Amino acid sequence: MSIHDQMLEFLSEEGFDYERHDEQRAVRIDHQGTRVEWGCVAQVWEDQRVFVFYSVSPLRPTPTTFGPTSEFVHRANIGVLVGNFELDLDDGVKVNYEKFQGVEVPRDDGKGSVKMDLLGKI
Repeated sequence: MSIHDQMLEFLSEEGFDYERHDEQRAVRIDHQGTRVEWGCVAQVWEDQRVFVFYSVSPLRPTPTTFGPTSEFVHRANIGVLVGNFELDLDDGVKVNYEKFQGVEVPRDDGKGSVKMDLLGKI
């Protein structure tokens, strides 16, 4: 089963509502928090055996809050081994969090699978 199919199966089994974007091998998930609705995107690159999960903040920094937001993003990334916060200056100044995860890869000898973590490849 492809990573994309596994992702769709997991989301369906867990009861997530999602919008499919098959051409990009991605889904969009809207999460309602206590104060705002939060957009998330899960995307797969089958050839690289990579699954990426983006969490997109609906709150945009204003000119007044840009400095503190920029400092937060910088400080929050210190020591983060997998994933990162992004401050996208080209898209209306939005804040994202990106998490990527290794996946299980079938062994060549057909005896099970091997869990591969991206950190092992860096």
